[in-house]
Amino acid sequence: MTIAALNMKFLRILLLILFAGANAHSEVVVTGASEKKTFSSEQLAMHLSDALTREFPNEQGTFRVTLLRPQAPTSIPEGPIEVSLKGLPTTTLRSRVMLKYELKINGQLIKAESVPTEIQLMKEVLVSTRRLNRGEALGYADFSLEIKDVMGLHQPPLDPASDLSIYEINYTLMHGKILTNRSIRKNPVVDRRDIVNGWIKQGLLQINLKVEVMEEAAPGQLVRVKNIRTKKYMRGVVQDENSIVIP
Repeated sequence: MTIAALNMKFLRILLLILFAGANAHSEVVVTGASEKKTFSSEQLAMHLSDALTREFPNEQGTFRVTLLRPQAPTSIPEGPIEVSLKGLPTTTLRSRVMLKYELKINGQLIKAESVPTEIQLMKEVLVSTRRLNRGEALGYADFSLEIKDVMGLHQPPLDPASDLSIYEINYTLMHGKILTNRSIRKNPVVDRRDIVNGWIKQGLLQINLKVEVMEEAAPGQLVRVKNIRTKKYMRGVVQDENSIVIP
């Protein structure tokens, strides 16, 4: 074999080695790139929503979090994502609050910061289908069952499973409004000038007397009464339409 032929063979071998090395380097880059992924603001908001729902199970609703200042996409490793909340208030949440969170992948801390958020608490509630005036009896025909944000309510909404027949409207409720505990009161079972049994408990002894009711009241309410015999005024708790317990 001539020297020229040997040189050509050596050159081909060298080129094959270089080409194989280039391919190997390219595979490493692709593999490395595939081990990263992007974590967006939308994903963060979703994980914060889930974390709040887990942290406040007694609210019996679903939280929705909106970031008031969108975050730049974060490059994170492949693996299970864990978002946990830190320093939450021990009482109630507000509709706008700074949420402090930690982002972990495979148990490794990736990011920890506080973000300004707007929070909604979505619950199934009763919404009035017409104006309801004070003193009106309640019925399911006057309400629709809807999922609404209740975070801004000053009073908790009435549980839709409640027995509406024992309540009446306490304050006028406009069309399209959520029925809350403040909007209702139990139906009165005693009225002004009713004569009922008054029970005074003294240890194991119970004394029965006739009393005149001074105002309408529902079971469980404190009401002013007058002793028919002595004309003395007292206060008692309504039990039913026939009896009032005087402590």
